[in-house]
Amino acid sequence: MTGNVEVFVQDAAGRLVPESGGGGGGAPSLGVTPASLSFSGTAGGPNPAVQGLSITSTGTALSWSATDNASWLTMSPASGSTPSSATASVNLAGLAAGTYNATITISSGAQSRTVPVTLTVGGSTSGLSVQVLSPNGGQIFSVGDFVDIRWTSTGATSHRVQYSRDGINYTPIVTGLPGSAMSYFWTVPPSVIPFGQLAVSLRLRVIARNDTTASTVQDESDGLITIRN
Repeated sequence: MTGNVEVFVQDAAGRLVPESGGGGGGAPSLGVTPASLSFSGTAGGPNPAVQGLSITSTGTALSWSATDNASWLTMSPASGSTPSSATASVNLAGLAAGTYNATITISSGAQSRTVPVTLTVGGSTSGLSVQVLSPNGGQIFSVGDFVDIRWTSTGATSHRVQYSRDGINYTPIVTGLPGSAMSYFWTVPPSVIPFGQLAVSLRLRVIARNDTTASTVQDESDGLITIRN
Protein backbone atom coordinates (compact mmCIF):
# COMPACT_ATOMS: atom_id res chain seq x y z
CA MET A 1 0.00 0.00 0.00
CA THR A 2 1.41 3.35 -1.01
CA GLY A 3 0.40 6.96 -0.33
CA ASN A 4 1.52 10.37 0.87
CA VAL A 5 2.26 11.10 4.52
CA GLU A 6 1.42 14.59 5.69
CA VAL A 7 3.44 15.84 8.67
CA PHE A 8 1.98 18.45 11.01
CA VAL A 9 3.88 20.73 13.39
CA GLN A 10 2.73 23.14 16.08
CA ASP A 11 3.07 26.81 15.17
CA ALA A 12 3.83 29.71 17.52
CA ALA A 13 0.12 30.14 18.23
CA GLY A 14 -0.24 26.51 19.31
CA ARG A 15 -2.08 25.36 16.18
CA LEU A 16 -1.24 22.26 14.12
CA VAL A 17 -0.21 23.20 10.59
CA PRO A 18 1.32 21.13 7.77
CA GLU A 19 5.10 21.13 7.93
CA SER A 20 6.74 22.95 5.04
CA GLY A 21 8.27 20.39 2.75
CA GLY A 22 5.89 17.61 3.89
CA GLY A 23 3.26 16.01 1.73
CA GLY A 24 0.80 18.88 2.31
CA GLY A 25 3.18 21.81 1.74
CA GLY A 26 1.23 24.05 4.14
CA ALA A 27 1.62 27.83 4.20
CA PRO A 28 4.05 29.27 6.80
CA SER A 29 2.53 30.68 9.98
CA LEU A 30 3.62 33.89 11.71
CA GLY A 31 4.64 33.79 15.38
CA VAL A 32 5.49 36.56 17.88
CA THR A 33 6.84 36.23 21.42
CA PRO A 34 6.41 37.26 24.18
CA ALA A 35 2.63 37.48 24.17
CA SER A 36 2.59 40.82 26.05
CA LEU A 37 4.89 43.60 27.27
CA SER A 38 4.84 45.57 30.50
CA PHE A 39 6.78 48.77 31.25
CA SER A 40 6.98 50.96 34.34
CA GLY A 41 8.53 54.32 35.12
CA THR A 42 8.15 57.56 37.07
CA ALA A 43 6.65 60.77 35.72
CA GLY A 44 9.50 63.09 34.79
CA GLY A 45 12.02 60.29 35.24
CA PRO A 46 14.16 58.30 32.80
CA ASN A 47 12.57 56.11 30.18
CA PRO A 48 12.33 52.39 31.03
CA ALA A 49 14.61 49.92 29.29
CA VAL A 50 13.61 48.76 25.81
CA GLN A 51 12.08 45.31 25.44
CA GLY A 52 12.37 42.88 22.56
CA LEU A 53 10.02 40.83 20.42
CA SER A 54 11.01 37.67 18.58
CA ILE A 55 9.26 37.31 15.22
CA THR A 56 9.33 33.85 13.60
CA SER A 57 7.51 31.71 11.09
CA THR A 58 7.05 28.03 10.38
CA GLY A 59 8.46 26.83 7.10
CA THR A 60 9.66 29.54 4.75
CA ALA A 61 10.57 33.11 5.73
CA LEU A 62 7.88 35.79 5.88
CA SER A 63 8.13 39.53 5.42
CA TRP A 64 6.47 41.44 8.26
CA SER A 65 5.61 45.00 9.32
CA ALA A 66 5.00 46.42 12.79
CA THR A 67 2.56 49.14 13.85
CA ASP A 68 1.36 50.48 17.21
CA ASN A 69 -1.45 52.74 18.36
CA ALA A 70 0.20 54.95 21.01
CA SER A 71 2.29 58.10 20.63
CA TRP A 72 4.49 57.10 23.59
CA LEU A 73 5.38 53.71 22.05
CA THR A 74 7.90 53.10 19.24
CA MET A 75 8.81 49.91 17.37
CA SER A 76 12.19 49.46 15.74
CA PRO A 77 12.64 48.31 13.05
CA ALA A 78 9.19 48.76 11.58
CA SER A 79 9.60 45.88 9.14
CA GLY A 80 11.75 42.85 8.42
CA SER A 81 11.79 39.17 7.51
CA THR A 82 11.53 36.12 9.74
CA PRO A 83 13.31 35.03 11.77
CA SER A 84 14.21 38.39 13.28
CA SER A 85 13.67 40.60 16.30
CA ALA A 86 12.35 44.08 17.03
CA THR A 87 12.45 46.34 20.06
CA ALA A 88 9.68 48.30 21.74
CA SER A 89 10.64 51.55 23.48
CA VAL A 90 8.63 53.94 25.64
CA ASN A 91 8.92 57.72 25.96
CA LEU A 92 7.65 59.07 29.31
CA ALA A 93 7.89 62.75 28.29
CA GLY A 94 4.63 64.55 29.04
CA LEU A 95 2.92 61.54 30.62
CA ALA A 96 1.15 62.00 33.95
CA ALA A 97 0.96 59.31 36.60
CA GLY A 98 -1.40 56.51 35.61
CA THR A 99 -1.74 53.31 33.60
CA TYR A 100 -1.56 53.38 29.80
CA ASN A 101 -2.46 50.61 27.37
CA ALA A 102 -1.50 50.09 23.75
CA THR A 103 -1.27 47.35 21.14
CA ILE A 104 1.56 46.33 18.82
CA THR A 105 0.44 44.60 15.62
CA ILE A 106 2.83 42.43 13.60
CA SER A 107 1.42 41.75 10.13
CA SER A 108 2.43 39.54 7.23
CA GLY A 109 0.02 39.39 4.34
CA ALA A 110 -3.33 38.16 5.65
CA GLN A 111 -1.78 37.13 8.98
CA SER A 112 -1.43 39.39 12.02
CA ARG A 113 -0.44 38.95 15.64
CA THR A 114 -1.22 41.48 18.39
CA VAL A 115 0.87 42.14 21.51
CA PRO A 116 -0.81 44.08 24.35
CA VAL A 117 1.45 46.68 26.01
CA THR A 118 0.91 48.09 29.51
CA LEU A 119 2.77 51.14 30.82
CA THR A 120 2.52 52.09 34.50
CA VAL A 121 3.71 55.60 35.34
CA GLY A 122 4.23 56.42 38.99
CA GLY A 123 3.98 59.90 40.43
CA SER A 124 7.13 61.96 40.76
CA THR A 125 8.47 62.13 44.30
CA SER A 126 10.42 65.31 43.55
CA GLY A 127 9.96 67.73 46.46
CA LEU A 128 8.15 65.13 48.59
CA SER A 129 9.91 63.90 51.72
CA VAL A 130 9.22 62.65 55.25
CA GLN A 131 11.36 61.79 58.27
CA VAL A 132 10.35 60.25 61.59
CA LEU A 133 11.71 62.32 64.49
CA SER A 134 10.39 60.63 67.63
CA PRO A 135 10.11 58.12 69.06
CA ASN A 136 12.93 56.92 66.87
CA GLY A 137 14.00 53.78 68.71
CA GLY A 138 14.97 52.68 72.19
CA GLN A 139 12.01 54.15 74.07
CA ILE A 140 9.80 52.09 76.41
CA PHE A 141 6.06 52.72 76.83
CA SER A 142 3.18 50.96 78.55
CA VAL A 143 -0.31 50.13 77.34
CA GLY A 144 -2.46 53.24 77.86
CA ASP A 145 0.44 55.69 77.55
CA PHE A 146 0.16 58.75 75.31
CA VAL A 147 2.92 58.54 72.71
CA ASP A 148 3.81 61.80 70.98
CA ILE A 149 4.75 60.69 67.45
CA ARG A 150 6.55 63.46 65.58
CA TRP A 151 7.88 63.80 62.05
CA THR A 152 8.83 66.40 59.47
CA SER A 153 7.76 66.42 55.83
CA THR A 154 7.69 68.58 52.71
CA GLY A 155 5.30 68.57 49.76
CA ALA A 156 2.71 66.34 51.45
CA THR A 157 -1.06 66.75 51.24
CA SER A 158 -1.79 63.94 53.73
CA HIS A 159 -0.09 61.60 56.21
CA ARG A 160 -0.64 58.11 57.61
CA VAL A 161 1.00 56.59 60.69
CA GLN A 162 1.45 52.85 61.19
CA TYR A 163 3.26 50.34 63.38
CA SER A 164 4.70 46.90 62.71
CA ARG A 165 5.71 44.03 64.97
CA ASP A 166 7.61 42.11 62.28
CA GLY A 167 8.76 44.79 59.80
CA ILE A 168 6.52 43.28 57.11
CA ASN A 169 2.90 43.69 58.15
CA TYR A 170 1.78 47.17 59.22
CA THR A 171 -1.24 48.18 61.31
CA PRO A 172 -2.77 51.67 60.95
CA ILE A 173 -2.46 54.04 63.90
CA VAL A 174 -4.14 56.93 62.11
CA THR A 175 -5.01 57.81 58.48
CA GLY A 176 -6.10 60.97 56.71
CA LEU A 177 -3.99 63.44 58.63
CA PRO A 178 -3.56 66.73 56.70
CA GLY A 179 -0.31 67.67 55.03
CA SER A 180 0.28 70.32 57.67
CA ALA A 181 0.21 67.76 60.51
CA MET A 182 3.64 66.96 61.92
CA SER A 183 2.63 65.04 65.05
CA TYR A 184 0.01 62.71 66.48
CA PHE A 185 -0.77 61.67 70.07
CA TRP A 186 -1.30 57.92 70.10
CA THR A 187 -2.94 56.18 73.03
CA VAL A 188 -1.33 52.72 73.04
CA PRO A 189 -4.14 50.13 72.91
CA PRO A 190 -3.95 46.69 74.60
CA SER A 191 -4.27 45.01 71.19
CA VAL A 192 -0.72 46.04 70.36
CA ILE A 193 0.62 43.23 72.57
CA PRO A 194 -0.23 39.71 71.33
CA PHE A 195 -2.17 37.52 73.74
CA GLY A 196 0.03 35.79 76.26
CA GLN A 197 2.98 38.20 75.89
CA LEU A 198 4.14 40.73 78.45
CA ALA A 199 5.80 43.10 75.99
CA VAL A 200 6.37 43.66 72.28
CA SER A 201 8.82 45.57 70.08
CA LEU A 202 7.42 47.86 67.39
CA ARG A 203 8.68 49.94 64.51
CA LEU A 204 6.80 53.11 63.57
CA ARG A 205 6.24 54.30 59.99
CA VAL A 206 4.96 57.59 58.61
CA ILE A 207 3.73 57.76 55.01
CA ALA A 208 3.45 61.12 53.24
CA ARG A 209 1.34 61.48 50.09
CA ASN A 210 0.99 64.19 47.47
CA ASP A 211 -2.44 63.90 45.84
CA THR A 212 -1.49 66.11 42.90
CA THR A 213 1.31 63.82 41.71
CA ALA A 214 -0.27 60.64 43.15
CA SER A 215 3.07 59.85 44.80
CA THR A 216 4.05 58.65 48.27
CA VAL A 217 7.21 58.45 50.34
CA GLN A 218 7.72 56.89 53.74
CA ASP A 219 10.14 56.74 56.64
CA GLU A 220 10.46 54.35 59.56
CA SER A 221 11.86 54.80 63.04
CA ASP A 222 15.56 54.00 63.07
CA GLY A 223 15.11 51.51 65.90
CA LEU A 224 12.46 49.57 67.78
CA ILE A 225 10.33 50.88 70.60
CA THR A 226 9.08 48.61 73.38
CA ILE A 227 5.46 48.40 74.56
CA ARG A 228 4.76 46.51 77.79
CA ASN A 229 1.71 45.76 79.89
